[in-house]
Amino acid sequence: ETTSDMASTSPWRSMLRTISETTYPYQPMIGEAWLNLPLSVRRSYSVPLLAAGTLRITGPPSRLGRLLARLMNLPPEGEKVATFLQVYSNGAGVCWNRLFGNLRVVSNHEVREHYYIEHAGPFRLLIRPEVAGDTLVHRQVGLRLFGIPLPQVFGPRASGTVSGGPVDSTWKVDITIAHPLFGRLCSYVGMMTAE
Repeated sequence: ETTSDMASTSPWRSMLRTISETTYPYQPMIGEAWLNLPLSVRRSYSVPLLAAGTLRITGPPSRLGRLLARLMNLPPEGEKVATFLQVYSNGAGVCWNRLFGNLRVVSNHEVREHYYIEHAGPFRLLIRPEVAGDTLVHRQVGLRLFGIPLPQVFGPRASGTVSGGPVDSTWKVDITIAHPLFGRLCSYVGMMTAE
């Protein structure tokens, strides 16, 4: 089954067809700099969104890192991993539903004034997106476990960039999730295309 097949048979496809207006919930936290980003980068943060692509996924180098990556439901290594993305509003925030090969990873974002909170299992990652030229850079500025603030040394740290592709419907993602004690847990890079 290809990612195009998954998109056409997706249970979300009919729901997305009923939504006529595209929204940009991340725009207010970025401010005027949002308009400096390429259309493809802005589109990658629109709601609703369906996208597909191929990513190169690199896993952790250590045995403990691999164990932690499995516990966190991070995607396994692969050179050309078919990836499918659905982004939609779920009332209180924005749901990111990703399919890396056969592994589904779902997280929810609460969009705040200057950052968003990504709910990933028991962790809450506070991430501030910033514009650097024509790239959107994500910097983690806080971490919570079961709602309790933690020093960064005790948990995962996410960072990454989203930059424009060759046409307005494509963008490049380059994301790394690491742990201060165990190193890289997962990184993925590749091109995504809006459906």
